[in-house]
Amino acid sequence: MGRKSILFQLGIEGHIPLAKRFRELFGLDIACVTLTQEMERVLARQNGFSPDRHYSFPTFFKKNIGATEELSLAALRERIHAHEKRWNIPSIVTFYYFDRYFRYVRDHATVLRHVLLYMDFAAHILEREDIAWNKGNLTTLFGLVMQSACLARGIPSLKHRAACISGRIEFMDEASNGHLRGWRSVYRALTLDSNTVAPETVDEARAWLRAFRQRPNRPRYSEKNSVAEFDLAKFVRLLWQGVAVRFDPEYWAVLFGCPLDRRLGFRAPFGDAFLKDFLLREARAFGLRRSRWCREAVDLDQPFVYLPLHFTPEISTLTHGLRYEDQRLLVSNLAKYLPSGLVLYVKEHTSMPGRRPMRFYRDVAEHFNVRLIDPRVSTFDLIRKAKAVATVTGTAGWEAFVFGKPVIVLGNVFFNEFPNVLHLNIDDDTAERIGNYLDNFEPNDREIERAVIAYFDTTYRAETGDIGVDVTDDEAAENARRLADAFHDQLTRFPLNRSRGPVIAASDGGE
Repeated sequence: MGRKSILFQLGIEGHIPLAKRFRELFGLDIACVTLTQEMERVLARQNGFSPDRHYSFPTFFKKNIGATEELSLAALRERIHAHEKRWNIPSIVTFYYFDRYFRYVRDHATVLRHVLLYMDFAAHILEREDIAWNKGNLTTLFGLVMQSACLARGIPSLKHRAACISGRIEFMDEASNGHLRGWRSVYRALTLDSNTVAPETVDEARAWLRAFRQRPNRPRYSEKNSVAEFDLAKFVRLLWQGVAVRFDPEYWAVLFGCPLDRRLGFRAPFGDAFLKDFLLREARAFGLRRSRWCREAVDLDQPFVYLPLHFTPEISTLTHGLRYEDQRLLVSNLAKYLPSGLVLYVKEHTSMPGRRPMRFYRDVAEHFNVRLIDPRVSTFDLIRKAKAVATVTGTAGWEAFVFGKPVIVLGNVFFNEFPNVLHLNIDDDTAERIGNYLDNFEPNDREIERAVIAYFDTTYRAETGDIGVDVTDDEAAENARRLADAFHDQLTRFPLNRSRGPVIAASDGGE
């Protein structure tokens, strides 16, 4: 083994300046992992960065797939189970369903072969690296496997994601699915001493809270990705982009130069994205806008529980709310346990019109106590008027908490730890628990403010998006600096789960 390293999975171009900054800030080697041929092409084009060590899954796959294909199903299961036992993984099958790319591989034997190769690849890296900590990734099967393998060996992982407030990031607790690292300890400290958080952070949190309550706004990514309204200019622009990309030599080089990406599910077959994700989506969205559900007036005065649907598939339901990923089943089950007199208002995610078949909406609307709401209706109007907001892990739950409304959370997300939030699994006692919660709910502005201040103190100003999408080329280096500083602050303030000693000196007061 060489020097201690940070294990870093490269998935987008924006990761590269971050990896470079990590090496400068932490003084550790960078051991990069690439899962796709396309990402390897991106890495090869970089002039200013070269990882200290590079682990390529495409290369590993080509070298080992032949021997793996010769294994019987019994031998595949035996080797997979050996990895599961070594790394404390209850079932790798669950990880399969977490991965929105890999889960479209349907053949049982093919799934087992590919799963084994991902697990063997993780073992291959761990045998060769002295890892100080792993920059976690929970959006791929390999990322989940590697995190479990690292934890089993006492190697901590740290994973960031976009926060509920635009332009900020948050860090996930590796040991508590969906929870925020540091939030609980800061919140507890605030209950004892209001001076535990820097005054400028307190002022920023209070200013945001006042402004949001007076004039709430949707996150930038939500506005950008919305297809609730038909926008002719946007339609023409996307249509032209879909045509123009065909004249880009790099498009064809990636399409035909990365056959393994298609085999592993990372890249859709030629034309699929344009035909299904654009043309077919636009046709379905037009039909939804013309449907009776979107033409009916919304009665905000009758008692209702507001359930905004999720964009699927994505990490919010795949990893943190897998039990409720089937949105149709979610509506059906929740409707059965609503207290009598309440109607369930179901609003489609503004990025989803056209992505689901019309049959989905017909099935949802069949329930007598369910109303489909036009996705163009303001989510903030619905939150303000609702008796409660129900969500798996959606931002609407956080927004409802900020407004002092009852919040029912079904998945694993940071705000289910917040005061006055009901976290439940749908079960036989669900109706009773919801009824008691609503009957006894009393908002507490002081607790709301304290929770928001703790949230600001454990989140950071930075973007998670890719270069050219959410971050310009000029902004990439500065954004990488912000991200790396955020990682450094987390590692300094809040101890990671480990058995091999601290990565860097940690301060008192971590959790």
